[in-house]
Amino acid sequence: METISAPHWRTRVVATDSIARLALQYAGGHVAATRVLHDGLFESGTDATGVVHRAPDRAVLVVTVQLDGRLVGIAALVDRSGRVFSDKEVAVAERVTRPAARVLEQPGPGDGAHPVIERLLQLLGGETAALYRIEDDGSKLALVAMR
Repeated sequence: METISAPHWRTRVVATDSIARLALQYAGGHVAATRVLHDGLFESGTDATGVVHRAPDRAVLVVTVQLDGRLVGIAALVDRSGRVFSDKEVAVAERVTRPAARVLEQPGPGDGAHPVIERLLQLLGGETAALYRIEDDGSKLALVAMR
């Protein structure tokens, strides 16, 4: 029996073929995809009982978070496969994640980031969302908050 789970977010190096990398290449950018079968932002895994979970394809919206013209992070929202994110939803995601910029600028735990994730899910729906800080001159994303 195959069990399907929501994405498992992780800290990762930003690969050249990652959806996050595409968003980061465009200042103030975003990437929306209606079907993503595999991306480094989320992966399948084994739960505590040893059951292997396979992440099915998902719709993904990734928006960059900026502070004073600098990219400081990304926010990623995942929902059911086939969802099309409208321009209005992209604008909402960008507006909602703006307050996270100050949190992402600081190293350490992102205690103030959880309300941003909750607001993003409240306004746009979706299965799960995560917020990442950009580290190592843009070569790594550090997971700050998720739900």
